[in-house]
Amino acid sequence: MIPGRKKTEDGATPRWPPSMGGDTVAVPLSAHTGAARQLPPPQSCSDTTPSRRGSEGCPGGALPFGRRPCAPSMAAVPPPDGPADTTTTVPATTGATPPLPPPPPRAERARLTARLATHFATLGPTVHRPSAGILAAPWTTPGGYYNQLWDWDGFFIGVHLAHEGAPEHLVHLVTNFVSAFRSVGFPPAVLTPDGVRGAGGALPPAVGSDPPADPPPAVDETWRTKPFMAQALAAALDGGAPVDAPTAADLYDGVVAITAATHARSRHPPTQLSTWTNAMASGADNNVALVCGDAHSVAEGGGQPPGGGPILAVDASAWAVAEARALARVATRLGRPAAEAAAWAADADAIAAAMRRWLWCAEDGTYYNRRAVAVTPGGGSGGGRGGTGDGDDDDGWVRRVTYSNYTPLTVRVATAAQAAAMITRYIGSPCHLLSPAGLRSLSRVDAAYTNVPIIAPASNWRGPVWPVANWLLSLGLVRYGAAGLAAAVGARLAATLLADLDAHGGMHENYSGEDGSPLAPTPDVSPVGEAGGFVGWNLLGLDLLRLTDAALEEGEGGGGGAGAEPAWHAHFYAGLPPLPPPPPDEEEAAEAGGEGGGGEAGAT
Repeated sequence: MIPGRKKTEDGATPRWPPSMGGDTVAVPLSAHTGAARQLPPPQSCSDTTPSRRGSEGCPGGALPFGRRPCAPSMAAVPPPDGPADTTTTVPATTGATPPLPPPPPRAERARLTARLATHFATLGPTVHRPSAGILAAPWTTPGGYYNQLWDWDGFFIGVHLAHEGAPEHLVHLVTNFVSAFRSVGFPPAVLTPDGVRGAGGALPPAVGSDPPADPPPAVDETWRTKPFMAQALAAALDGGAPVDAPTAADLYDGVVAITAATHARSRHPPTQLSTWTNAMASGADNNVALVCGDAHSVAEGGGQPPGGGPILAVDASAWAVAEARALARVATRLGRPAAEAAAWAADADAIAAAMRRWLWCAEDGTYYNRRAVAVTPGGGSGGGRGGTGDGDDDDGWVRRVTYSNYTPLTVRVATAAQAAAMITRYIGSPCHLLSPAGLRSLSRVDAAYTNVPIIAPASNWRGPVWPVANWLLSLGLVRYGAAGLAAAVGARLAATLLADLDAHGGMHENYSGEDGSPLAPTPDVSPVGEAGGFVGWNLLGLDLLRLTDAALEEGEGGGGGAGAEPAWHAHFYAGLPPLPPPPPDEEEAAEAGGEGGGGEAGAT
């Protein structure tokens, strides 16, 4: 038994990990009653082409996973059930797309919400820390293994706290990161009272790791602030955070400076799309859509792929859209010149248009990351194939179905038709992201799919269910009228968290994409030698239940569980526009590209 594991309410010890054979798996996912639910094994998808997982394809999909030259690097970390097939592709298959699951009954959603709220009333306060050292304002930490202030962790924790009526924590977050930026001269991603990560600061080393180098290492470009500070400031002000006008103006100026520093390093001038330094910089430490280079890249999340230059990232570009919209909103609130707010709004629109042009793959019906070399001026179009005309890799697509492909839903960049394709073919498909425990971080039929924690201390974005990714994608589902599916995802995630709470008295950071068993942190990396202890953005599991419940209530009478985003939540990811118009067809897109390539996505 894992140290610290508790029995469930019915006295049974959860069976983790279960057999991966064909037998029914007993996991207490009906955690609101304490009874173990009998779950069928993950759905098998019929196809005659062998893949790493056996004879599995994907009804309704046309996805050549692993077709890119980055695939051989995946062999550096073999999956638990044998070495990866590094050359497999998953061709187009036939068959009906599985129907989307309906929302759970209202009574079940209410029970899940009540139980999770009870647990979080106790766990929620554990994320708070008082101001100390370089952290001039109070701060939050994920808990468990972690005791630092992280950029996007802090943002998502702050979103939950704002929902609970305390938007000032988002102001504290921005205050600490702006102050650190002004002190060290670059936007750091991780802060402690004693220093910042990447500038020789006294960030506590990972348990069991070697002591820090002496003298301190050079600035690590990985650890730079992710683009969430503008969204944090906008949400705080819209949520009524108690901040005076001079302070708000100063924080806005600081966020503008951070944004400029980020753009200087991440913007791709021909398209105005964004890149990451490497996968670790994105927060999804080993996202296969970013890590394609060598063994180091696979094992540690580092490195852009060799050949083809940087990768234009769907999620980095989506967050850039959200940040620009948020800055436009704050500029207007602060009474800045109208032209300043208009410039930010125009920047957001330009990036969104560039995403629809360059990152939407009409052939596969999804957004993908894309190699920058394929979209240089004079290059190909935004739909289907296109590019430089040099063979199989000319299109530049990184054809991996990972959670980050669907962030255009979160920030409402995708068209309605694009959203429908992604939701039915990928997000709601058991072959890809939908699992009994929530949404996976990587398609189940990808050659790199595994639930083994392969990033020290215990991270992996190649299959496990991450609550924060479930929040982001479910938010997008609600925004495109799929509140019923979002409610089903939220209920599965909540049941997974409750099963963990029953077993351990706490939570983990991620869970198996097969059966929901807790994965990280493990006892060997926990400071107290016990599994669990993570809180952080898992708090959004409760917000997801409440969000989808409100959306379903507002959508009643419309049929299909479509719903709508409730007004009380709309100011997060600030300034959402109406749904964009359909993109031009391929011929029109190619004609529009002309000599200037990505010229339609101009900068402000």
